Amino acid sequence: MNDKKYDIETLAFLAQESKDLLTEQIKSYTDTHNKAGVVVSISAIYIPVILFIISNIESPSWLDIFFSIPIILLIASIYLFLKILIPKKLHHGLNHEKLEEKLSKSHQEILLYGISANKKWINENKVIISPQQKNFKKGIYIVVIAGIVTFALLLFSYSINVYSNLESNKLDKNIPVKQIDSQHNNN
Repeated sequence: MNDKKYDIETLAFLAQESKDLLTEQIKSYTDTHNKAGVVVSISAIYIPVILFIISNIESPSWLDIFFSIPIILLIASIYLFLKILIPKKLHHGLNHEKLEEKLSKSHQEILLYGISANKKWINENKVIISPQQKNFKKGIYIVVIAGIVTFALLLFSYSINVYSNLESNKLDKNIPVKQIDSQHNNN
């Protein structure tokens, strides 16, 4: 009798653990889904900001072509995030329709059924959740790369503008560049 009670307690523990794992898996799916929605919104706002910056800075026309790189990257990341946002059916646990059927079963049989069902659903959900998480990671990496590329291009464009302004001042005034630098430092 003591062994049977221990078995029931062990089975109850395993049933609860498998249910908790399933619940955590579903929570992870939902969290990734919500984060993807937020990042899509931010990326969608970031594209017009890049276009606004490009149109308002003075840079060589050949450099404007390179500003399309972060825009293309952001569009690719939005695509990955939208794939995440497509609803997918996950298994959440015992179906309420099966409860009536299980009333005639013993406690041990119900626990064994619950454990095996949760294990099966965890494995089936993993097939859906793993690509979702991979797409999310790829999308985040792409957004970060787009931000770095944008920052580098803006810095490069600014450097070209400063250098060309120094050169034009030098040619206009026949003042050596060192004197122009000292004049800027004094102001």
